[in-house]
Amino acid sequence: MRSPSALFCAPSPPPSGAGCKGFRTSVGHSESASPGVRFARPKLGCKLGAVSNFIIRPACAEDAEQAVRVIRASISELCQADHHDDATTLERWLGNKTVGAFRRWLANPNSFFVVPELGGDICGVAAINRGEVTLCYVQPGRERSGLGTAMLGALEARAKDWQLAELRLHSTDRARAFYERRGYVATGEVALSHGSRRAYGYAKQL
Repeated sequence: MRSPSALFCAPSPPPSGAGCKGFRTSVGHSESASPGVRFARPKLGCKLGAVSNFIIRPACAEDAEQAVRVIRASISELCQADHHDDATTLERWLGNKTVGAFRRWLANPNSFFVVPELGGDICGVAAINRGEVTLCYVQPGRERSGLGTAMLGALEARAKDWQLAELRLHSTDRARAFYERRGYVATGEVALSHGSRRAYGYAKQL
């Protein structure tokens, strides 16, 4: 997906000293995110590789190192149909996927990030900047496990809490079917991103 340039009203920060633990929520509901936000419960047991013991929670600064590793691995290993192992495209795509950049994006008051956590490890990252989905990546080996659906559902719930009528995004070629199955409709926009990579515009009415 198109990466944010300067990332992304956001959830209230965790209580002082609470770190990520103070902001944790179980799959299916939110206890410390803003009122009205319900985190999507994944449909478990219906797909090969589905996992049932992960949680979806808002991301925090302490997640930065793990989150960036997941993003970079997902781009490098799962998006080969988009970058074709082209060094220039990969360099541009990965260029801003750093710990420092992630923390800056997270601090943006218009952003909302979620991560799925499994056994203490982060295995995906997703984010919105108000009306646009800017990140949605899963750890290699965790595809088709329900993580992407759960993250996207959490973002949509937050967008509804913000009273947004629509979410937009730019999809990789690989992820187009994923978004289409979840109600996103192609807008017809095709843009070049990070060199030769094509980004396909989608939108969904909420």
